[in-house]
Amino acid sequence: MVLAYLRVHPTLDFSPAELANALDRRTSRGAIIKICRQLADETLAIRTTQRPERYQAAPPA
Repeated sequence: MVLAYLRVHPTLDFSPAELANALDRRTSRGAIIKICRQLADETLAIRTTQRPERYQAAPPA
């Protein structure tokens, strides 16, 4: 769900809180953070800033 949202908005970056709000998962912010970090580790997403954490979809390979 997180990756799909990032891919729909490929030129934008989002904080985990913004993603949680956009996906109507406000109570799952911790899980969203974990998913974003995992997507970055798998190079499916790019961490655009360290603090605050912001993520963007990786360009297609």
